[in-house]
Formats: sequence, structure tokens, C-alpha cells
Amino acid sequence: MFEELYKLKAATLKSVFKEKYIGPNTLPSMEDVLIARFEKIPQSDGFPVEVYVCAAPALFYKIKALKSENSINEPIEGFVLSTGTISDDMAYSLADLINQGMISCRPLT
Repeated sequence: MFEELYKLKAATLKSVFKEKYIGPNTLPSMEDVLIARFEKIPQSDGFPVEVYVCAAPALFYKIKALKSENSINEPIEGFVLSTGTISDDMAYSLADLINQGMISCRPLT
């Protein structure tokens, strides 16, 4: 029913995420699919990041910061940000900032 829309949305995501895009040419319906990967920046406080999207037909994102080490080789726990319907550019920016170490999450104490 939404096949053409999901194909168009996948093309848009490919243009936003550029070389980071590893997703399909058309998005499946109501299924989390890996669309982008940001590799760990060596000696940084950032995280390796995976971006998932669910087309319903609006897009919902899961941005996963994977367990890693900070710039002084201490372990840092991963976390997941789940979004409502945000812009593709905002999803890219969040993933990029997490990858650079500009956004992180710590437990409340």
C-alpha cells in the first residue's frame, strides 16, 4: 500500500546519511531496519552508532550508541535514544553528535 512512499523515504534517507547509509532501497513496513552506521572515532569520547528506522508510514528512529571506551580507555556503557517523528536531518545530527562524544547518557544518581 505504501511501497512507493517507502521507496521515496529510503532515497531521502540515503541522501541525508550519505556514505553512512547502509539501508535498503525501500523500507519495510512496521519493522526496525538498520539504515546507518557511524564507526568509533579513535581516541575520542564518542560512541560507535547504529541508526534504525521504522516506517509506519511516518518514520520513527532508534539511535543506538554501542558500548565503547572513552578517550582515556575507560569503558562507557551504550544507550538507545528512541524518537517520535523527527526530521531525517535531526536523526542524522543526533547520531553524529553521539559519535563525536557531544551527547551521552549517564544513569541518574
